[in-house]
Amino acid sequence: MRTLDALVAATDVHVWKLARQDLQRSRAEAARIVQMLVDAVLAQASLISSNGGTSP
Repeated sequence: MRTLDALVAATDVHVWKLARQDLQRSRAEAARIVQMLVDAVLAQASLISSNGGTSP
């Protein structure tokens, strides 16, 4: 459930707005930022899963 919550937050439209408008990043850079967040969430979930469900 935490992974899903984190993915929802990482892909929220406000993250895109923050990158594009507030930080004035290009469309490609904003996409890279969102992808980096999603990758980090999934990597953390995988690490937790491989540790038997406990955080490192």
